Amino acid sequence: MNSSDSPSRVLKAFGVNGLKNTVPVDSSSSTDNNGIATFDKGFPPITMQPKSAGGIPPSGQDMNGVLYAVTLQQQWQNAGMTYAFNQDFANQISGYPKGSMLPNSTSSGVWMSLSDNNLTSPEPVASASWVPFNSYGYTNLSGITSSTITLTAMQASKDRITLSGALTSNINLVLPSWLKSWTIVNNCTGIFGVICKTQSGTGVTIANGSTAKVYGDGTNILTEFGSAAYRDVGNGSGQVPDMSFFESGPGWQKLPSGRIFQWGAFPVSGNSVQTFSFPITFPNVALSITASFKIPASGTANADVISRSQFSLQNTYSTLQNCSFFAIGE
Repeated sequence: MNSSDSPSRVLKAFGVNGLKNTVPVDSSSSTDNNGIATFDKGFPPITMQPKSAGGIPPSGQDMNGVLYAVTLQQQWQNAGMTYAFNQDFANQISGYPKGSMLPNSTSSGVWMSLSDNNLTSPEPVASASWVPFNSYGYTNLSGITSSTITLTAMQASKDRITLSGALTSNINLVLPSWLKSWTIVNNCTGIFGVICKTQSGTGVTIANGSTAKVYGDGTNILTEFGSAAYRDVGNGSGQVPDMSFFESGPGWQKLPSGRIFQWGAFPVSGNSVQTFSFPITFPNVALSITASFKIPASGTANADVISRSQFSLQNTYSTLQNCSFFAIGE
């Protein structure tokens, strides 16, 4: 069969504007004797006997009613629709089979059955026998303060959960024991955090003002990535600097904190003090500077900061020496 072999859709249920009977579900002695068709037995035996033997012809209205009921459902399915969970129907068929797909109560997603003979409703309480196959939208929970929050099945079915409120204590956000991942956006304020866990398993704490990717392994809640994955790029507290914060050039290196190191060497005449410029001007202050001879000599090499842009080197040895310096500033 090819995809191009798709049959025509049912545009109208059979007999929608014709004469038809509403076909009963179950039969009784009266329906059997009167030749009435039912879904339980179909057309009764009396409609299959010759008139000469007391038979009754099948009713055309019954036939229209049967075909109408069947094609009306076919039309519904052609429109891409299925049926939501129904407890009476579940009891009638001894439970939904494993793998069955049912729309959720808001028609924004689909539940999938994980077990045969499934009599449990997927909503409102999250069930281990139903899991979200897909679910459109976000879950937003506001006004959170100090109480444990157990998500409903519909709330937990969303991939992204946003929290807000002024926490007065650590709170538990109880997720179902599903094999599923969530993005938790913790927009709460205060010094406390949100602990994402299952009812009986362990969990992870998400600090206020942060976003984390978590997942359930069927028992516990774990983090998808380490904490560094959720930090912003920058050089502030709790941020992760990228290489743009490690500036450098000939004779200098700047760290993300703003601390600057500078180094180099200059020839200094014997028994003299000379002034030189730093490779770059310190933006705020030159904190310290040290000096030494590149080649050991019996004299000493001294250095002093003159300004953010200049320093002096002293050579106490009798002949010209290359004096190295190392400076720290901001």
